[in-house]
Amino acid sequence: ITCDNFDINMETGIAIAIAYNNVVVTNPNSIMKASMITLDIETKEININPEGSKKSKVKIKTNQ
Repeated sequence: ITCDNFDINMETGIAIAIAYNNVVVTNPNSIMKASMITLDIETKEININPEGSKKSKVKIKTNQ
């Protein structure tokens, strides 16, 4: 994961990592772009969010 900003909030008793602004997630088979990704560090639940605007989209490119 690469991004412009990365925060970890542990104050609420639930550890949440937030990657935002120009988020790019790569693995051997795909590239995903989004404006924000949140991760619950304990449960490993991931939420991928385009920016608040309806025009924003999550982009995924696969290498097949």
